[in-house]
Amino acid sequence: MKTNIKLWTMGLMTAALLGNTACTDLLHESYGQVVSEDYVPKTEEDVSYLVNAAYIPWRETLLQWNGVVRAQELCADQDVLPARDGIGWVDGYIYKRWHQHTWTTEDDGVLQGWERTYNGVNTCNRILSQIEEGVISVDGETKEKLIAELKVLRASYYYILIDLYGNVPIVTDFKDTSLPQQSTRKEVFDFIVKE
Repeated sequence: MKTNIKLWTMGLMTAALLGNTACTDLLHESYGQVVSEDYVPKTEEDVSYLVNAAYIPWRETLLQWNGVVRAQELCADQDVLPARDGIGWVDGYIYKRWHQHTWTTEDDGVLQGWERTYNGVNTCNRILSQIEEGVISVDGETKEKLIAELKVLRASYYYILIDLYGNVPIVTDFKDTSLPQQSTRKEVFDFIVKE
């Protein structure tokens, strides 16, 4: 009897959960864009929301597992993760490779630093492209401030890239899908200063 009550209860709960879900008709097809073409910021606060999307990759780059901080600290002497028998962090000896500077492109910390940081560059480029095309409608001094902030933010991502990898491609055109050419560390540094 108890089994039947449990089955009926589970059946009713499942039906209630499934019955309360519905599909949503999307009003705009703005996939792949940060904002809809209909969005017009009305206040300074609205404008700041646009820039927030470009700051999110900073958090991912620095704070998430195997991010830039871990890659920089473990290959120096500021941070140590010991591997002890039975306890400790062996993890395929990645921490030992970082400490001995023998990491490879297969190591997650190398890959994550690259992908997360270029995600920040790409987000800055996307918002800058939308401002230039008028998808994000801002004018005058607000537009100049927004563009300046995004360029400085993009430069900060490039600073991390040349610190970790040296020669990296400079990408500034969001719509250009061709394979970018690698730039020297000096070229990237000069780009950072110019930004």
